[in-house]
Amino acid sequence: ELAHWLIHKKLYENTCYSTFLDEIDNNENAIEWQANYLATSILMPAGKIKSSFHALRPVCNDYSDLISKMAKIFEVSKQAMELRLKSMSLI
Repeated sequence: ELAHWLIHKKLYENTCYSTFLDEIDNNENAIEWQANYLATSILMPAGKIKSSFHALRPVCNDYSDLISKMAKIFEVSKQAMELRLKSMSLI
């Protein structure tokens, strides 16, 4: 939600609630993608993900174990971590 505010502040400011909803409906996919990308980059920076991945990979039993350990380190869900690792072509 913070990513939405940071990137799309103009949609929130000086608009009434119904106008805001109309704009969101028209651009929902782009708005969601942008906010999700920013949030992912803040919570799971690429450099930190790569270094953690390479440090943990040799000591993990499988990808499930690796995902679980990395999710704990970055304090995100296992699903979010799996998506991040896939988006970076690490798994």
